[in-house]
Amino acid sequence: MTWADFETNSALERDVLLRCLPLAATESSSSSRITIDMAVPDAALREITLGETIGPTPQGCVDLLQIRPLLTGTAWKVIDLLLETALDLAGEARDRKSKFSIDWSIDGEKGKVAHARKLTGRPRTFPPQLWEALMKTYVETTELRHSLVHRTVYTDPSGALVGYDRSGTELGAFTSEEQEALGRAALRAAQVVAVAPKRDSRLEADLTRQLSYLHDVHGVSLRTVTVGDSLPEITAIIDADTAAPGRYQLDLPTLRSHLQLACADLVVQPRDRPGQELRGRLEDAPQQNVSIDPLAPPAWLSS
Repeated sequence: MTWADFETNSALERDVLLRCLPLAATESSSSSRITIDMAVPDAALREITLGETIGPTPQGCVDLLQIRPLLTGTAWKVIDLLLETALDLAGEARDRKSKFSIDWSIDGEKGKVAHARKLTGRPRTFPPQLWEALMKTYVETTELRHSLVHRTVYTDPSGALVGYDRSGTELGAFTSEEQEALGRAALRAAQVVAVAPKRDSRLEADLTRQLSYLHDVHGVSLRTVTVGDSLPEITAIIDADTAAPGRYQLDLPTLRSHLQLACADLVVQPRDRPGQELRGRLEDAPQQNVSIDPLAPPAWLSS
């Protein structure tokens, strides 16, 4: 299998998850825009917010229909397919043979759980710590998956999902927050492998956030990240750098002090170059003042 096969094979499951568990934006939709004239930053802050939600929200529908258990099974399937593909691409041999096919078992001696325990097959674009957390989550939720598919489960008054192992012993409660985090982690993990070979810091940051909500499941210590649920577009109007002809000064510390944002799409507009703008990500910009040549912008900006 290839990652293109994975995208095809998991398309329905990912579509269901995305409809029910929308992800934080990783690119600005321009629904929230802030313009700052760097010559007068205190007086020239302007925000435009467009659009509002009318009618039932996805979260409201999930609560109303009480479908988190189904979403948990769906998310597990996406991670299962992701692991299968990773193992295939790593050259691992499938362990379950029948008259008509060679496939992967889940619990076999050389099956997917065994490989997940050993952290086998990590895609090169997948950070090691996040792969460890995802694989341990897969291992620790396997009995819950089997309970969903083959046995019986129930939800307690808090919405937590409770299953049974093969001996009939009750499994630990999988909270409603963990159920949603598993769904979003599955979606983010799929995106991390789908954009290969290019790594995306925003995808990784939100995957880290979702996996951190599952810490009680996997036990892996992850870095602390700050990820907002919306992503504004910031336009900074800048003036010529008097000390360097042909260059323009961007006071990033002042910009950040006014915005108080961890992530944002950044648009830089030289005041005396109408129609020209440079685009990048605020979190990728340096911490100090920068002098920018609009004809040869730095790597974190593009013309």
